[in-house]
Amino acid sequence: MFTGINYFRDLALYYEKHECYPYDDEYREIYNELNPPNSKTKIPVPFDALPYYMQDFAKEQIARFVNGDSHGDTKLTGEHSLYLNVVQIDRTVINSPGIHKNNPLHSRKVGRRVSAFPDFWDEDWRYFWACDIARFGLETGKELERYKELCRPCSLDLVDTVDNLSGGLDIFWLKPRGVGAEQPHSEILISPNGEIKMGDVKVGTQLFDRYGNITNVTEVLPQGIKEIWKIKLLDGREVTCGKNHLWTVETRIRKGVPEYKTYTTKQLYDLGLTYGHKSGQKTYKYKVPELQPVKFPEKELSIPPYVLGALLGDGSMSTKNIKLASDDIEIVNKVITKLNEKWDNAYTYSKDLVNNNYTLILKEKYGYNNLDYKNAKFGCNPLKREIELLNLNVTSESKFIPDVYKYGSIKQRIELVRGLMDTDGSITKDGYCEFTQKNKRLIDDLAYVLRSLGIYCSIGYSERNGEKTIIDRSGRSSTFEESGYWRLYIATNKPIFSLKRKVNRINKTKQTKSSTSIIDIYPTGLYEEQSCIIVDNKEHLYLTRDFIVTHNSWKGGAKANYNQFLVPDSNTFIMAETEPYLIGDGIFDKFNKIRSFIQGKCWFLSKQFYKESLSEFEYSTGLKKNVGGGTITEGFSSTVSGLIIDAKPGKARGKRGDILFEESGSFPSMDDVWNVTEASVNEYGVIYGQRRAFGTGGDKGGNFEFMEKAMADPAAYRLIQCNNPYDEFEKPISFFTNCYTNITDKDENGNSLKDVAKQKFDKIEAELQKGEDITRLDKHKAEYPRKPSDAFRKVTGSILPGALAASRLELLKKSNIDRKICSYGWLKQIGKDIQFFPDDVIPFEQYPIKNDGNSKKGCISIFQEPYRVRGIVPSDLYTIHVDAYTQDEAESGSIGSVYVYEQPNRYTRYKGDICPAWYNARPEGFNGSDEFAKNVFLLAEFYNAQIALENDQVGELVSYAKKHTDSKGRKLTLYLADQFEIGFNEDIVTKAKMKRAFGMNMTEGRKKQGLKYFQEWLVTPRGQNEDGVTIYNIDLIYDRGLLEEIKKYEYGKNADRISSWLIGMYHIREIEYQESKRSKSQRNSLQDLQLF
Repeated sequence: MFTGINYFRDLALYYEKHECYPYDDEYREIYNELNPPNSKTKIPVPFDALPYYMQDFAKEQIARFVNGDSHGDTKLTGEHSLYLNVVQIDRTVINSPGIHKNNPLHSRKVGRRVSAFPDFWDEDWRYFWACDIARFGLETGKELERYKELCRPCSLDLVDTVDNLSGGLDIFWLKPRGVGAEQPHSEILISPNGEIKMGDVKVGTQLFDRYGNITNVTEVLPQGIKEIWKIKLLDGREVTCGKNHLWTVETRIRKGVPEYKTYTTKQLYDLGLTYGHKSGQKTYKYKVPELQPVKFPEKELSIPPYVLGALLGDGSMSTKNIKLASDDIEIVNKVITKLNEKWDNAYTYSKDLVNNNYTLILKEKYGYNNLDYKNAKFGCNPLKREIELLNLNVTSESKFIPDVYKYGSIKQRIELVRGLMDTDGSITKDGYCEFTQKNKRLIDDLAYVLRSLGIYCSIGYSERNGEKTIIDRSGRSSTFEESGYWRLYIATNKPIFSLKRKVNRINKTKQTKSSTSIIDIYPTGLYEEQSCIIVDNKEHLYLTRDFIVTHNSWKGGAKANYNQFLVPDSNTFIMAETEPYLIGDGIFDKFNKIRSFIQGKCWFLSKQFYKESLSEFEYSTGLKKNVGGGTITEGFSSTVSGLIIDAKPGKARGKRGDILFEESGSFPSMDDVWNVTEASVNEYGVIYGQRRAFGTGGDKGGNFEFMEKAMADPAAYRLIQCNNPYDEFEKPISFFTNCYTNITDKDENGNSLKDVAKQKFDKIEAELQKGEDITRLDKHKAEYPRKPSDAFRKVTGSILPGALAASRLELLKKSNIDRKICSYGWLKQIGKDIQFFPDDVIPFEQYPIKNDGNSKKGCISIFQEPYRVRGIVPSDLYTIHVDAYTQDEAESGSIGSVYVYEQPNRYTRYKGDICPAWYNARPEGFNGSDEFAKNVFLLAEFYNAQIALENDQVGELVSYAKKHTDSKGRKLTLYLADQFEIGFNEDIVTKAKMKRAFGMNMTEGRKKQGLKYFQEWLVTPRGQNEDGVTIYNIDLIYDRGLLEEIKKYEYGKNADRISSWLIGMYHIREIEYQESKRSKSQRNSLQDLQLF
């Protein structure tokens, strides 16, 4: 276990506290003397120009970055020390701008990325040491001793052989996509239809991303019960969150530009929230930025939003007649205009004689004929009717904004606000806006709408005690007791008024408030069930409380900077398949962000650059000089270059030095790229550099062939080997991080809490397995793998349960139970009978299917022989479905696939709904298709089954059937099923003009529907085993080839075995449909197995 890890982060902690490194002011003073303001070329301060104490400091830091850092039993590599102390990474964090004062559940936050130093994590320690040992090895004669020494705080799990620990190796790191942080189930998220609790979020729920756009929830991951913390802001708003919640906070403003830092809730709590002054006053250190407008979709509103806003501000809606009080006829005219746009010029107004009250009058006295309001419950006035339907026929102290108006479009909400502000709002000559009301609920509702528009506001209260006398225009006076008012202070230069005299006072150049101070943080002592969610936008961000994303790219970028600033005469190449993986949010862009920070802030590492070009993907240090007609580079020389491969592996040739591969799953031909770059790092046993490849579970890129092979056989790729605790074969693997080791589940010293994480993921997967959509389990296991094979699941474009298929396939391979209970051989006709003869053969189980010279002859596999009654196999108990191939496809990657299906019944061992036999093959030779057809019809006669197949594939099978007979002399065509009607599904029913003799026409729509049928069949429960674990139909499949196809299935790619099963799914339903059409007396009950 690691302890006292802050010892290794002393420079980072100093920078976080002082916003600079030690002696920065002294360095800037010398630098400015060396580089006058008018100098064209800025150069770093030469080392010998620094004072001795600064030289000593610089030497000390460089030494720890080169040689490593030690404390107690723990030693860090130099690269890891650099990563922790001078590398600022973009951390995706959550701001909380729209925090509701009286109801924290109304709060919203939006994710953004900021720069901050990384935390210490034990898995990073393992990774950096694995890289170091792979590249440089261990001291000769001391391999085992040093290896054991390194393993004191945390096991490295490297294979302990001289070859593996002698250096000159590369490294491939496969890890989970990421693990989200928790949010309480009571927390409110913002959806297009309004608020929704975290506990009610499901896969498919729509939320908003940080730009206000709609994003879809793809996973919901339970996190267990955790403590809730509370944060209070200066404007009275509050929010609840977890102690590890990351906050982006504004720390200060320099030259008009705010600077941001990132802290967890607990870090803010520990650091303190205020600065002290001699005067005794306090200044708050940290401020939370505001939100951009949320793009709710436009709503169908029964009353124009401006009209409703005006009536909420100065209207009478509880009286017999709807009235509006206003000193501005402009407001009244706009209200009438909006009403007449809604209701076909139906309204006018009349002014009271003694005051400025305007009655909104319906022109037709006895009803509004254009709408059916005459007999309506609330009368014939459409405006009054809609007011009452919204429950707004209330007095002023009970007014509120209906939810449908709170979540209208930006334009609709702005119009609502204008109606309220034109009537009850005010603006000073200096542009300060305010809305005053006695009705607290209306104040809160307006504040909520304003904040959803990205407008800063705060709520105050004014005491007004005593009597107040008002004299109206007729001279009559009235006296009443005055009470307090709620005041909404609004800081904006946006057009929240439409009344001209108020619009003219808006100061469009006035700087508005864009942040709010944090004034208090504390743990509540309350605990609640929490979850995290994953959404489908690029950044995986959404308007809510807590979500964190990390990425391997930062460690690749840190390595490039290590070489750039610490390794003279070095060349580093960052390779990516396409530009987005290199720049934008790619590894080269991350390298440059780190480089800019080091060059600008780390005076003890800064270098002279002669080329800095992001567009040309090159950064080079040194000083170029012209000597003798040529150019030489003097001083510290290092180059970092970026290269886009773009499906052309040859572009990687000749790049000698260290090579970093970003998201290796994105390379369509990573194997070729790896082979091409071998000579760049290792030529005839001389090591010139190291290759580092990164890969993540899930579907990013999705080309897993290289990653699978590199993980399974690292020695073949000259990769450092790790011990394999993940399966019983215990073959060495490449460097792998499973989901139990993640950046979220760790203690304050960076030790992974694997038991905690395991409990969490066990619970998540148990819930996913119970769900209706079993493919969610596939996606979860792929993105959060427990073992390497999980990471290579194909989940994009597939609704099939690859996770269950992988588990079933792994069981068969480990136990060989299929080889023990299944029989493999051939069917032969003996006289007038068909008999099965076992043989020393194995079935063809390859997938993907390759033309690699291996035989695809296959064999017939039998799990259960046909059930017989008095020696006869009942008719209609079995069916066969075939995905055939044509002779023209003989050289393609296609096979013929045949499966027998046993219908549900009461008598056979498994009561049916199983696959008792199968045959997958592509026999060789000119007569190969005849041999295939022969075996198909032998299976049909053996199981007394009809054959269903695609009718665009019937040619060679039908031709064979017409030429041959069965053992009883009957034409084989009697075994071919008639074309399906598919009357059970009106959307894909067979059209009359498509009528053919046999099989079915597999259209694109039918294929997609067939996949749904197959998915449903695979996950149909069969019962439970002795441990209480659910058994599904897929758990009774003994064909490894089919399981491999299900595991790796991608829509659009050839999968013959699955294609056969899609036909079978329709055949099953066609039989049920035809049975339902017959009268009860005519039906041949499969349950009773009647014979004929």
